[in-house]
Amino acid sequence: PDNRWLAIALARGGMCVTSLETGEPLAIMDGPVGNLLWGPGSQRLTFWKTSTNETLIQVWDRVSQEFRTYFPDEPTASDVSISPDGRSLRSASRNNSIVRVSLETGAELQRLPLPGRPLTTWFAGDRVLVV
Repeated sequence: PDNRWLAIALARGGMCVTSLETGEPLAIMDGPVGNLLWGPGSQRLTFWKTSTNETLIQVWDRVSQEFRTYFPDEPTASDVSISPDGRSLRSASRNNSIVRVSLETGAELQRLPLPGRPLTTWFAGDRVLVV
């Protein structure tokens, strides 16, 4: 969003975050990843990472350079976004709900039940479109 950082999902698997000013890589992660989305101010990057039998939602913090896993016990889908205020993370879950957690603590803040499993979910600001 601030046109200073580039996040790329690599064809060989993994991702790379690069400064557009210097061309220097800031973060590199191996393994299958997808759905890379910056949060407000390009401070945090959300993505999913697939391992053996699960898909984990992860967030990389550009300032601290740390990776953190969210929804570790939740059967999450690949749709995820950071709220417009940068304080919470939302994800569509395979157990027929949309879940919102605190980015600081990881605590569940809200769960919206759905009548079935979403095929896709689009988060736009405070609005959610579920198909």
